[in-house]
Amino acid sequence: MAGVGAGLTAAGVGSGLDLESLMNASINAERQPQEQRIRKRKDTLNVTLSAVGSVKSALSNFRKAVDKATNPQEFLPRQALVDGQKVSGATANSANSKSSDKDKKSSQAASSLDDLAQPYKVSLSRRAVNGTYQVDVLQLAQGSRLTSTNVYKSGTEQIYKASTSPDKTPAPPAQLVFKVGQGSKEKSFHIDVKPGMTIEQLRKAINENTKNFGVTANLINSENGTHFVLDSSVSGLDNDDNPDNGNPNDLVVTTTSAKLANFVSNFQTTKTASGAKVRINGLDATSDTNQFKNVISGVSLTVHEKTSKSSQLTIEPDIDAAVKNVHNFVDTYNKVLTQIDKYSKPQQVHKGSDNSHHKPLSGDAMLRTMRYAMGKIVSSGVRDPEQPGRVHTLYGMGVKMDREGKLSVDDTKLKEQLNGDLNQVGRFFASDDGIATRFAKFVKSYEETGGILDHRQQSVQSRLKGVSEDQTALDDRMAQYEKTLRDKYTAFDKSMAGLKEQMNYVQSHL
Repeated sequence: MAGVGAGLTAAGVGSGLDLESLMNASINAERQPQEQRIRKRKDTLNVTLSAVGSVKSALSNFRKAVDKATNPQEFLPRQALVDGQKVSGATANSANSKSSDKDKKSSQAASSLDDLAQPYKVSLSRRAVNGTYQVDVLQLAQGSRLTSTNVYKSGTEQIYKASTSPDKTPAPPAQLVFKVGQGSKEKSFHIDVKPGMTIEQLRKAINENTKNFGVTANLINSENGTHFVLDSSVSGLDNDDNPDNGNPNDLVVTTTSAKLANFVSNFQTTKTASGAKVRINGLDATSDTNQFKNVISGVSLTVHEKTSKSSQLTIEPDIDAAVKNVHNFVDTYNKVLTQIDKYSKPQQVHKGSDNSHHKPLSGDAMLRTMRYAMGKIVSSGVRDPEQPGRVHTLYGMGVKMDREGKLSVDDTKLKEQLNGDLNQVGRFFASDDGIATRFAKFVKSYEETGGILDHRQQSVQSRLKGVSEDQTALDDRMAQYEKTLRDKYTAFDKSMAGLKEQMNYVQSHL
């Protein structure tokens, strides 16, 4: 009889009872409550992790707007206009928008065309203030030029021919020295001219020399033959005390070798170095280069064309760029609130309904605290550091808050403030206690590595790992529980099968 039950593989085969269903019901009754609790914890933690990631991403975008707002020069830029036309590149970029390479190339090409249409480029620093100036470009800076009086037949003509000493040892190379400036401003480099070197090879050696300070060598083929021409990019007059003594910034070529003496002596200066000169509101200013740094406080000019008449340079607020930046600040702020509300804002539940539509993180302490802190910052006033006793608010700047705490911009009111006192608006955002300065500290505490959100993510990930371990432990316990049940039911099934076999045996002999 023992052999009858030994081959059973499913509970109830021997007894004819549905022991497999009984066993599965017992296992499910034990597993389901625990598994549901684990699944609920896992779902909540995954939602929390997603929420923290979404809020952190929105906060990162807001940080970019905040960083810009703490820099008035970039957030509330001024612009330069020449005869009413905006000078490209005179203001900082006003948007955080991403553009394609094609768009960037098109923009750069347009800027280049704009620059060529104007006699000078303008660069503004935060020291620049509003103003109007009459500007004349009287002279452009230029480098010097040396041109050979000797005419060569072609670029293959040798500078000097190779020769050997009586013992047939090749002659050592001679040396050419190229120099501009004097004293601490002196610049120079040299070229070793080997016997048999052609003027084309010398041209290439000069242009490719790594210590070349800005000398360009060219061969000009005229109707008389080939001339060797050297152009220096070093401009300016480096001898203001006595210009009659010559300009040390003119390029000079020297040699200590008699073999190159004729080559050097054939150069003559055909263009002398000079500086640039502008006249601003009747006052002359000079520069060794075409760049005039801070020629007006906070304003630098780079000239590239002489003018036949005065042009009007106007420095004024770039209102459109400033409004766009304020909108970006408000939009990114609102997106942070949207992400917080998406996961945590409590929803009204009607009496008698279930809670299936409740937010997973309704009332989450971290998100609630974060939202409250942001609202407190934007609703607080800012004392003007330059006007003691005067307090400014976002509402006064044209930014309103609705019942949900979201911000919106009144463009008309904002433009009035910007046109009225751009610096005051800048102080409101970027002073030591300004709105943007406060937000910079707030965002850093939450968004930086090791900050509040980072710690929350690490905590949730650690708890998810614990949930995974709990699931593994439950699976192990249930496997053992199933084995125990199966052993018991199998033993019971074998006993019932044996009894059934005995009963059949007795009945067959009656």
